[in-house]
Amino acid sequence: MIRVNFVTDNFLDIDATTLTGYDFSGMNLHRAILNEFCLDGTVFKNAHLRNVLIQYTSARNAIFYQAALMNALLNNSDISGGDFRESKPIGANFELSILVKANFNNADVWHANFSGANLCGANLLFKRYDGMNVTNALFDKYTLWPDGFDPTLNGAVYNDSDN
Repeated sequence: MIRVNFVTDNFLDIDATTLTGYDFSGMNLHRAILNEFCLDGTVFKNAHLRNVLIQYTSARNAIFYQAALMNALLNNSDISGGDFRESKPIGANFELSILVKANFNNADVWHANFSGANLCGANLLFKRYDGMNVTNALFDKYTLWPDGFDPTLNGAVYNDSDN
């Protein structure tokens, strides 16, 4: 049994031994504390994740497709290969996270913070990105940016290594 706590002092008991690959599709996890759980391959499709805490966490290949992630804290986490297509991480904090090959196609990242994040190979063809912070974020030749957006003029750092 795994207990997921919430900032509101509520909790959710899950009859599982791991959250790796667990399917939270469509669930309301508003203000859930998922820090330090292994969330690799976990599915959050259409989930309500407003103000969720996913910090210092491995969530490689997790699916956040069409998830509501407003003001979520996803900093200092490995979310490589994460699927954020059509999600709403409005005001979300991805600071210092590893987002290698993550897919943000058509996501609304208005005022999201990607400072210091590794965005190498990521699809960043956002729906809306006004106020987004990419200061010191790493990107490479495989990173896809919206037309007209200049990452270096916005503080991102080009990584020319193939490693």
